[in-house]
Amino acid sequence: MLVATVLLYIGLAGCSILAIAMVLQYDLHKREPLGIVLTSIAMGAAAMYACMAWQRAFVEANALEIAYTDIQRWALLAGVTEETTKLVVVVAVAVFFRRDFDEPIDGLIYGSMAGLGAGIMESVYVQGAPEFLTTLPKEEPIRLLGHLVMGGIGGFGIGLVATISWGHLVTALVCFLAAVSLHVTWDVLAYRMADEYGPGGQPPMRDTALSIGLMLGGFSFFKLLVACCPRCLTKDTRAPKPASSPDQISIGSTPSK
Repeated sequence: MLVATVLLYIGLAGCSILAIAMVLQYDLHKREPLGIVLTSIAMGAAAMYACMAWQRAFVEANALEIAYTDIQRWALLAGVTEETTKLVVVVAVAVFFRRDFDEPIDGLIYGSMAGLGAGIMESVYVQGAPEFLTTLPKEEPIRLLGHLVMGGIGGFGIGLVATISWGHLVTALVCFLAAVSLHVTWDVLAYRMADEYGPGGQPPMRDTALSIGLMLGGFSFFKLLVACCPRCLTKDTRAPKPASSPDQISIGSTPSK
């Protein structure tokens, strides 16, 4: 059991390092401090733990109202609560590390890191201490990247609000709803396949293609948001000052002309 658990954690660590490198390559200007990146991952993991504890308590309190076969309600519960916790992490980073949260893309970066932490915590919770594990289960890298992508999409708008203006609140809401929709849709598909084919079952090619297409669509939207960040600065005359400037704006402040 010890060897299997070590293998699981080594696999998760390797996938996480690759995921961090993938996201940070989009930060082409002022690099984010590694300490804050790791802090956001830890905050995402802690938030996910609290979220799962709340979900368990909610289900136990409403056991007669929510059936295990009620896939849509389970997916909605998970999607809304988990994406909300990731968004809270991004807002917390923007508030407590506002000197370093100074570019529009920072919302996407720290949202992705919060999502990565959430994915790691969920993987540890789901896998537990597997007795016969010899390699990282194939669904775990997908879990990590899925949470990363959804966290980045949901946090993108916070970067615009924090570094440009409150006028981007609508964008922030749209991005959050997009992340929730992606999460709920993914969970509905995953829960349905788990119910119909069981652990280790082989779903038909149609379902596999649909799940792959959904994740590729989410990643394409993620990349589109990355591409939009430079345009947000060039189109908005209220671009943020350099981090060293004494009048660097923060959430809720009025930018200097």
